[in-house]
Amino acid sequence: MKLYPNLVAAVVLALEEIFSGGGYAEQVVEHTLKKNARWGARDRKFIASNIYDIVRWYGLYSACLTHLQLTNNKYYRLFAAATIVKGSTLTSWKEFEGIYESEIRAAYEHALKIRKLRLSVPDWLDDI
Repeated sequence: MKLYPNLVAAVVLALEEIFSGGGYAEQVVEHTLKKNARWGARDRKFIASNIYDIVRWYGLYSACLTHLQLTNNKYYRLFAAATIVKGSTLTSWKEFEGIYESEIRAAYEHALKIRKLRLSVPDWLDDI
């Protein structure tokens, strides 16, 4: 899968709006896709599926990043973790500096041992 900067940026901005801005995923996706009418069906699918995937598996992907400093580019790093976990290779972009596939994969294998991360359930439901 080839990554395009404008599409990845759209995903990252949408994630920031959802997690930091309190937006609802469905509304943010709809607004993101309406912003650029030139995106084709494949681009729209890439954007929507990545946003929903990262929202769904936020805890798991975040656990893959615990060894990294998340001071900047937090949402690019989440995108990177999701990309690596799904079996794709990252592009050599400055936003992905310091992210190593082997470390993400090792953290992912460890995170899968934790039930609430493996099943993507909230803490309160995992305690029941």
